[in-house]
Amino acid sequence: MTAHEQAVSRRICAALAGDGLGPTLEAATAEQLVAAAARGRPQVVVFAGQRSGSERAADIRLVRDAIAGVHAVVVSSTPGGRGVRKALRAGATGFVFESQIESALTITVRAVLAGQVSIPVQLIHHTDQPALSAREKQILGMVVLGFQNQEIAAKLHLAETTVKSHLSSVFKKLDVGSRKEAAALVLDHREGLGPGILTMPGAQAHSGDGRP
Repeated sequence: MTAHEQAVSRRICAALAGDGLGPTLEAATAEQLVAAAARGRPQVVVFAGQRSGSERAADIRLVRDAIAGVHAVVVSSTPGGRGVRKALRAGATGFVFESQIESALTITVRAVLAGQVSIPVQLIHHTDQPALSAREKQILGMVVLGFQNQEIAAKLHLAETTVKSHLSSVFKKLDVGSRKEAAALVLDHREGLGPGILTMPGAQAHSGDGRP
């Protein structure tokens, strides 16, 4: 861990201990936490540190799959809330800004233990279903079917640059970085979007390899 991450970890432990929430167990990685949890199954895991949205979601899934009934709280260092939807889909039920550890962490932990979802008001709009336009849904549907940009452009009578522009917008709204991630977000039942988000263009499944 970096010096900053160590300082955040100390603040988290102090906040929890100060409110009688303990004992606490620290681990540098999700894998280490799962191994250590065999000595005493935690009720809540607080995730902190510098991780991408996809990495954080993978950590949450790993821990929740390995530790039955555990609750996940994420300490976010970025007020912009990038990755919030990914963490929620992975099973997180609590979020705290790093700047508010002392004032909000224990409240959030007690809320998730009571079966509630606790999210700062600034992040609520990040929990909404991504609002894709009809054209964006259509193009995303073709990406899921395996079509490449040039093929999509030809079928929909668009310029390839227009297709790329729509896909960039889709990626931003879905908080993904590639065609593969976007397709997985639609097709993986755990992600919570499902194929119902799409407007399929009436095409047959294509044999393309789906590369970016």
